[in-house]
Amino acid sequence: MKPSRPQDLSPEAQRQVPPAPSQVQALPPPMPQHIPPQTPQNQNAALPAQTPTYAPSQASPPKPTPTKSTLKALPTVRDHTTDQLGPGGDEYLPREVDEQGEKKVQPNGQLNGGREYRCRTFLVPLRGDKLFMLATECARVLGYRDSYLLFNKNRSLYKIIANQQEKDDLVAQEILPFSYRSRQIAIVTARSMFRQFGSRVIVNGRRVRDDYWETKARKQGFTEADLAGEKRPGASKAREAAAEASQSSGMFGGPHGEIVYSNTPAQFGGAPPTQLVQPDYNDTRSRDYAGILKTGPRQEITGPAYQDRTGPSPISEIHAQAHHAAEFNRSV
Repeated sequence: MKPSRPQDLSPEAQRQVPPAPSQVQALPPPMPQHIPPQTPQNQNAALPAQTPTYAPSQASPPKPTPTKSTLKALPTVRDHTTDQLGPGGDEYLPREVDEQGEKKVQPNGQLNGGREYRCRTFLVPLRGDKLFMLATECARVLGYRDSYLLFNKNRSLYKIIANQQEKDDLVAQEILPFSYRSRQIAIVTARSMFRQFGSRVIVNGRRVRDDYWETKARKQGFTEADLAGEKRPGASKAREAAAEASQSSGMFGGPHGEIVYSNTPAQFGGAPPTQLVQPDYNDTRSRDYAGILKTGPRQEITGPAYQDRTGPSPISEIHAQAHHAAEFNRSV
């Protein structure tokens, strides 16, 4: 007898057929319905706009932009030099020049008009008549910590490392001490220093008068009355005016009495006693010492001189004094 094939049941019949016991045990327990029911949505449907539940933070007011930019005492490095060396290989080629500044310095770095450098200048062998300066001395005069910061903050200056022959020559000129022969020495041309710093490297320098960039200094508002190194026009005059004002206020700034306004002067009594009239004191010194003659004869010291008669005490007396002291201590 052939086994009968199971008949295909309709979906309705399958719902009515109870599951087998093994199938009932294999089913996992129903999970709690924490997820809300989801309805099918059309993929092309636009999502509703979601409004934020938090209150938007109030935007800070825009900061006012300064209308006037801060003026610089010196032009930036990239304004007047390139990154290419000149024919001598000791300084960068200038990109911009000042006609008035060119009249103050020669191509070899020599100053015109009786000006003098604040740093020592010297000649270097095999470099012609061009003037050079020690980088360490320039850094000290200009207020830099060392020559590294001098070249790092001023890219227009070209750093030259002196060779042994040049260092020996500087020692012979007494520019360097003998102990510096084995150290690394950096030098820089005097002309590039004047182009970069102007009146700051001039003895008794003044703005505009001793600046290389005279045209730019005048446009920034500087005058010859400003001292070298001033970063704001008229700063020296402002300091002098403030000093005079403080001095004048100190003259009239003494302590004053309290001012009382009243129409009844009788309540203040009489005038205070003046301190200019001193009280009269009776001097009796002339009466007490009137009989002493200052011009009389002096009394001479007469008699034998003082003789020291101290001597050592006998032993018996010392023992007696010690015995009395011991007895007194017992009684106390």
